[in-house]
Amino acid sequence: MNGPVTISSILEAATNYDLIDLATVKDDIGVTTTTDDAYLQRRIDELSAAARKYMNRTIQVETVRDSFWPQRDPFPWQLPGGVMPLQLSRWPIVGTIARSALKPPPSPALSTIAGTGAEPAATFFVVTTYVTIEGETLPSPEVSFSVNAGALLVVGPPPAAADSALRPAIGWNVYAGLGQGLETRQNGQASIPMGQSFTVPATLLAGIAPPPATSVSENGTALVEGTDYLVDNAHGHLTRLFTVDLYPNRWTTLPITVEYAAGYPVVPLDISGAISRAVKAEYMARYRDPTIKSQSAAGIYAATYVTAKDPTSGALFPADVYGVLDGYRVPVIA
Repeated sequence: MNGPVTISSILEAATNYDLIDLATVKDDIGVTTTTDDAYLQRRIDELSAAARKYMNRTIQVETVRDSFWPQRDPFPWQLPGGVMPLQLSRWPIVGTIARSALKPPPSPALSTIAGTGAEPAATFFVVTTYVTIEGETLPSPEVSFSVNAGALLVVGPPPAAADSALRPAIGWNVYAGLGQGLETRQNGQASIPMGQSFTVPATLLAGIAPPPATSVSENGTALVEGTDYLVDNAHGHLTRLFTVDLYPNRWTTLPITVEYAAGYPVVPLDISGAISRAVKAEYMARYRDPTIKSQSAAGIYAATYVTAKDPTSGALFPADVYGVLDGYRVPVIA
């Protein structure tokens, strides 16, 4: 049976697709002036784009939607079929697929109380999540709130809620930050009891970000990780579970939609190092023909050339760079 019809779309694109930054390249090459910054940045942009095309994938984290339609026989000769497992278009998956089928909380209610008097004025951005026995929900809508000097931010508790299986929220989490999308969890590892407000500390805690905006649905019905399916984060595999005994099963021939964040939060060191070497090779060959393998003047002049250009992207990569990129390349079957 052929694989499912798949349509992928980007919900939140990466802000920068460079595989290494200018400062690191300059440090690797030993350049201490700014004279060649523009040239080096152009090479970084060019070679990063070529590597991305060669690997057939985006390394940086992006939020995407994969829609699947497993193929089935025409009516009335339909036979049981399906997919096992379901291969997502991106990997590794960032964090986990949403563990709780409970809908996220509504926009948090924010207020202030008097502090010690030493707190600076600030504008906070806040989201909240429910915690159930199945895990944590997706975050609420983001809300911003300006707090005067000498005051502390208070986040009101979300309303009591339960999912379709009547599993109630047993706690909630607060994520706050000083910029849009920069929230981190402020209540530590333990969730806040339902009905209890939370006062955001004057010095924000760093570390845990809200769960990625991810979800899995089958024919419009939200599914729960561990109950309805299993996730292989490293390889982007979703395996359907038979809900009676939680044994791996096939995905049925119904429309499946997955929204998730995938990629590497930090570009792997072997990739960034390989791109740095490629930039260095072009920088060192800036004022000479980089394809010359040997030259002689015996017969007045003769030269041999080596061509290492990728026929797809046209980028000039040293062989060792291809060796690194091949480890991340997604095969293409014509």
